[in-house]
Amino acid sequence: MIPQVQSLDPHEIYYGIDGERHGPVDLERVRQLVEHGTLRAHDYIWLSAEERWLEAKDVPEIARLFQLEQLIAGPPSPGSSSEAECAYAGFWIRLAAHLIDGMVLLLPCLFWFTAAMGITGIDPDLVNNEQFRLDPLSAANSGLRDQLLRFELLAWAGFWVIELFYRTSLESSAWQATVGKRVFGLIVVDARGDRLSLQRAAFRQVCKLLSQIPFNFGFVVIAIHAKKQGLHDMIAKTFVVRK
Repeated sequence: MIPQVQSLDPHEIYYGIDGERHGPVDLERVRQLVEHGTLRAHDYIWLSAEERWLEAKDVPEIARLFQLEQLIAGPPSPGSSSEAECAYAGFWIRLAAHLIDGMVLLLPCLFWFTAAMGITGIDPDLVNNEQFRLDPLSAANSGLRDQLLRFELLAWAGFWVIELFYRTSLESSAWQATVGKRVFGLIVVDARGDRLSLQRAAFRQVCKLLSQIPFNFGFVVIAIHAKKQGLHDMIAKTFVVRK
């Protein structure tokens, strides 16, 4: 279990390798050292606030880098008991997170649905479907059809923009997760194990349109992929992992 220590200054980190002290470096440089195998789990990190050295694997900010490097490198070999394999977020937990996000998005989407009715001047629930079906080419029904089409385009475009803003802003934030993912302790990272940029998060969300074709197959892939990536994750080079 990782002991509780004070947070590192991400811009001034000292590390010890083979009895020699190095630094100061920032957290990005430490990530590169971990990635290249220069800094290992049993090397040391200086905790200036506590005035002591601690093994890198016991410093939460650094231990997370080692875990993510294992994840991005791929699943362990057959027969390995490594916990890294279990840290990928699988299909069912991501589906549960998605359902929670759906509940969070319900209220703003209802507001937009009402706004779209006001903008287009039509309430789909009040349309006489039987009359529309019997005489779809009449002048009145032709205008009604155009209104319904405008309403549907406006409503669905608004829903998509709301979801794009919600997921993009949260997955690129310090949370690295939507509300649903946060409930289950999941985060979204890029191929280096870092937080997504706003652009990468938006690109990932756009790629979900491809995952929906056909029949949401790109999402089903999560259940069988070795790194639990959906089609959108593979294209955007992102991973959903347990924090």
